[in-house]
Amino acid sequence: MEEHPRISAQRRYISERAADLLARLPDMEETDLRYFLRVLADCLLPEEQEEYLS
Repeated sequence: MEEHPRISAQRRYISERAADLLARLPDMEETDLRYFLRVLADCLLPEEQEEYLS
């Protein structure tokens, strides 16, 4: 089954955004890093949060 064009566009956007954020990590201020980590943590399952953030 072929993926809907909107889904493909969203996947590309997310991949590009991820690459941009990873490239900017070394230059981020501590407050930006904390915010970034909170957003990422919200995307994890509770078990993954426990594993990766404890």
